[in-house]
Amino acid sequence: MKDEIKSFVFYKSFYDAVGGLQTNDEKLKMYNTIFEYCLFEIEPKLDGVLNIIWTLIKPQLDANIKKRENGKKGGAPKGNKNAEKQPKTTIVDLENNHRLNEKQPNDNVNVNDNDNVNVNVNDNLNVNDNVNLNDNVDELFNSFWNKRK
Repeated sequence: MKDEIKSFVFYKSFYDAVGGLQTNDEKLKMYNTIFEYCLFEIEPKLDGVLNIIWTLIKPQLDANIKKRENGKKGGAPKGNKNAEKQPKTTIVDLENNHRLNEKQPNDNVNVNDNDNVNVNVNDNLNVNDNVNLNDNVDELFNSFWNKRK
């Protein structure tokens, strides 16, 4: 039997995206979709705007699920350099009753040679001509896209 999932990470960006839906029924359906996927691993069947929002949210949920699964495996395996604790060298200054951590010399040579050239060209087009976007969306997009070339 699989472990029961009792929690998951819910980001404000999810709330913001779902908040943009038109009706409370759509919002409720989207919230339930997220909850059912994260808690019970139920794959949703969505269409329209709900599917678009789901397509944007799902990769983050999957990444969080993967982190949770990897976390169950524990830390680095024994023998792995990452699993070894590095000993701390401490010097005790008896005169002042201080503990001082011994500093290791930095033998790294850092060379930074940056030649940055920034060219900003602003070719913004105003496509807000009080047009109902539900009509002729493809036509508006193609018109916008062709003007940018």
